[in-house]
Amino acid sequence: MKRLYIVNILGTVFFSALLGISLPVFIWGLISNGQFLWGFFLVSIMCAITIVVNTIGNWKAQQQIKVLDAENKYLAQSVEFSRRHDEALDLIDNYGGIDGDHHKQWVLDQVVRKLTGGEEEYKTWVNIRKAEDYGWEEGIAP
Repeated sequence: MKRLYIVNILGTVFFSALLGISLPVFIWGLISNGQFLWGFFLVSIMCAITIVVNTIGNWKAQQQIKVLDAENKYLAQSVEFSRRHDEALDLIDNYGGIDGDHHKQWVLDQVVRKLTGGEEEYKTWVNIRKAEDYGWEEGIAP
């Protein structure tokens, strides 16, 4: 993005410089009565306005891209959590009715693994529970 921003600014400056040189010379050639400086001044003001407008436009575009990137990241996380949520519910639906406390503990363990999203997060969650004197067993798969 920065590269695009720099190229756009350089292009604007080059165009403005070219316009700033050629237009006053053209005006001077037409008028030739001492108003050359006035024409040069007007063209210079136009060039400056062009540069400022392009710079503001580029800045706004960069801000919008940052907002869109943040929204895309949030949506990706939401989709990922929704997928894990659905998988956890499927586990409960498929295995939650099996008799035996050790099998039910396995279902709970698998649900926690799905909802926490990764092995490190799972271990952190379990370690916090164990630190609070909460027993945690992984259970036995049905």
